[in-house]
Amino acid sequence: MATRFRTRNSTPTPTDSCFFGAFLATVTKTLRIGQCGICLPDHHPIRVAENVAMLDHMTEGRVDFGMIRGINNRVSGNFNPDGDRRNQERNKALFWESFEVIMKAWSGEPFTHRGEFYTFPCPGWQDAGNDHGELDPRYYSADGELITLSVQPTPYQKPTPPCWVMADSLSTTVESAAHGCGVISWAKSFAATREQTNAYRETAEKEFGSEEAASGRLGIMRTVYVAETREEAERVMRPAVNGLLRYVDGLTPSWNGRKAFLAKDEELTDEDMSLDWFDFLNGRGWCLVGTPEDVTGQLKQFETEVGLEHFIAYWALPAISYEQFVASTKLFADRVMPNF
Repeated sequence: MATRFRTRNSTPTPTDSCFFGAFLATVTKTLRIGQCGICLPDHHPIRVAENVAMLDHMTEGRVDFGMIRGINNRVSGNFNPDGDRRNQERNKALFWESFEVIMKAWSGEPFTHRGEFYTFPCPGWQDAGNDHGELDPRYYSADGELITLSVQPTPYQKPTPPCWVMADSLSTTVESAAHGCGVISWAKSFAATREQTNAYRETAEKEFGSEEAASGRLGIMRTVYVAETREEAERVMRPAVNGLLRYVDGLTPSWNGRKAFLAKDEELTDEDMSLDWFDFLNGRGWCLVGTPEDVTGQLKQFETEVGLEHFIAYWALPAISYEQFVASTKLFADRVMPNF
């Protein structure tokens, strides 16, 4: 399958990137607009369902729905204590329950939900009727109690927009496949990406009965910098990658440092620990840095050996100037993308 390139907006949690997506809808006609992603534990699921469905109508079906469990404990724990990633199992349970509520809301049918974290409708609400006629029996009992809900609008795309989960752990990858969601990974070496995609495909085929169930549902996000020479590309990206990963490495107690990037059968050696972040990640196939030919070769390897289907370029890193960003993007568009 040929690799497809999609441009998506990416904003850090907890910003609701639907706002930026609404702006993009006013200045584009064909660009697909995704989130990478909306942190479900930080938001009310019915509000997420309404916002994404509205954006889907504003773009006439150009939305991909992207979700994450969260990154940073100091944020998620303040929005919802159950979303605090220091309790991984509870955070994950809240995430998938939120997704379940969103899917029910998008069905277009009256729905109820009784879960660990949410109950809809809110118990005890009664309405004696109004001047507009009798209460709709789909939503009210005979004595006026609200018994179901519906959400407006439902998505423009039927039955739903494509759903994606930013997932680096194998457990979330497998759960995403079982829920019919695509997966985009970030913190993975080349070997770990292959391990992850194999796990996804096996689960999708088991759950849905065919290899086609996994088709078009796997992607990676990676840092990219393209220059005329390898030396120039590395000169720019070394401080940028080192600065980014020093920040991420200290961001949350749930982060597992360099080991988080590795497959189960990859060992973290003393040499790995002696390298700076750039050399460690570049050596493990995480950075796509070099000439157009270098980057093309790296992507071809992902395509042929892993079966890569979608690639999301992670452009905006610390210490990269606007001029450098524009030059790299132009080389990528002119001399890398035509090869796919």
